[in-house]
Amino acid sequence: MGGYIPPYPLVLGQDPDKLGVDVTITAQGGAKTNSCPGDSRGTITTFQLDEVTLSPEAIARIQGELQKAYPGAHVLGSYPLHPAPSISLGSNATLRFHFDPQDPGAYNVLVTVTQHDGQTASQTFQVPAHLLEATISW
Repeated sequence: MGGYIPPYPLVLGQDPDKLGVDVTITAQGGAKTNSCPGDSRGTITTFQLDEVTLSPEAIARIQGELQKAYPGAHVLGSYPLHPAPSISLGSNATLRFHFDPQDPGAYNVLVTVTQHDGQTASQTFQVPAHLLEATISW
């Protein structure tokens, strides 16, 4: 995974700037084992964002611990999400997308990449969304 910004994303309802999350994922073609001229790595022909879902652990926390502390708390989003990514292909490929997290917890990002020779790999990455909790005391 290339990363995400901001470094500590907040749920959209608590994000004063309504930034959401920008995610970048990179993939590199496999090393060629023959002596053909050209790039020493295979070419990535397809790089797709399959889905973004709230992790089962995050859902359980919202429906358990958070509901006890904050009556009425519930999962706000509808999953899976399907943001529209920006993709660049080649021996080094990049997939970028934005999403606005409504719920706190880890989001599972599933991507699939295919190389020119038909080899395909899928990977799940996690992106957090934080809930800002504060206690007022005297």
